[in-house]
Amino acid sequence: MHAESADTFAYRVVDASVRFHFDGALPATRLSYLRGAYAQPAERLPDDVWQPREPSELAVFRGRFVSDELGVVYTVEQGTNGPRIPFVRRDALELVPLARDAFAGRDSSVKLRFVRDARGLPTELFVSLVDAHDVRFTRVP
Repeated sequence: MHAESADTFAYRVVDASVRFHFDGALPATRLSYLRGAYAQPAERLPDDVWQPREPSELAVFRGRFVSDELGVVYTVEQGTNGPRIPFVRRDALELVPLARDAFAGRDSSVKLRFVRDARGLPTELFVSLVDAHDVRFTRVP
């Protein structure tokens, strides 16, 4: 990788570069991997990632969530390493806590954000991927 400017580094073997976005201050808040017309964004993870004090803090996320837009149901279950979403034709997506109600998929660009009701229970789930942002899922009783 070679520096092209103060915020852009390019690969010489492939036509690709990484651009850091500073939003007016250090450190960089996000970056973009650019290869041709393809751009993969990534946000900086917080330095002080939220960690649950009790297992019950993660148990509250377990349940089924449906997207009327996609006609898909995701089941959030407790895995060996924490919450996860199993899939039929691929490995389960392990959820890594970022904040109290926000998770990232381990080894994935998927971001998940839960919204709680007045009782404090997660009733909505918003999923963001590379090409889809804030796809809404609602809890199924």
